[in-house]
Amino acid sequence: MSRLFTTANQLTLFRIAVIPVFVALFLTGRAIEVTIAYLILCWGETSDIIDGYVARARNESSKIGALLDPLADTLSRFCFFLTYYAVGLAPLWTIFAFFIRDMVVSYMRSFSAAEGVVMGARQSGKIKAMFQAAATMLIGMFVVFRHQDEILAMDNGRALITVMGVAGGLGPLASIFIFRLGGVVRTAILILVPVLAGPLVLMGFVRIPQLDWVFWSNTIMSITAAFTLYTGVEYAIAFWSAMKDKLRG
Repeated sequence: MSRLFTTANQLTLFRIAVIPVFVALFLTGRAIEVTIAYLILCWGETSDIIDGYVARARNESSKIGALLDPLADTLSRFCFFLTYYAVGLAPLWTIFAFFIRDMVVSYMRSFSAAEGVVMGARQSGKIKAMFQAAATMLIGMFVVFRHQDEILAMDNGRALITVMGVAGGLGPLASIFIFRLGGVVRTAILILVPVLAGPLVLMGFVRIPQLDWVFWSNTIMSITAAFTLYTGVEYAIAFWSAMKDKLRG
């Protein structure tokens, strides 16, 4: 039981728990709820960066953690992207691309393991995960930008969006001290905070150019999906190279 409720696993479970909260808030289409959903998304992605570091630093690596982490990644990203599709921010084919790639790679990994061949994650797969995380947060930011006029028209709207931006940055910053983060992880958090929370604070003082956010969201999703499919093809080539003798037999 103690190996289940480690700090690292709790961070991973947090990432799973916030999925329905994000979906419910985002689908309201209302300015404040969408902004909160964006902050939840950013906190969830931040926890994805932190949990592996915490597991290694605290010697909390476990089989349940190794199972939960990729599960949380798949559930969260797929639900985020499906939510974007529901509001017209993602082409349908991209959703199929994400699902099919993960399903096929999972099958190949399971098959090879059953045959005694271990196929770990490839470097392109790690880059794919970063692409997908960046896409989810960037599109979420675009949607918040669309609501700038609505937010500023509220009583104390400028103060409200500023406070939300500051709060959005304080969470990840606090994690550096709470979990004693160091090295690359700490650097990543320090870079992410101004990139993700800064625009919310900026919205209170600077007029954000109102571009065609739907077009740019669909473009980002298409690029991300295309790269995701590429990683699937690369994995399939590696699978064939490792398993061709067994498959031919």
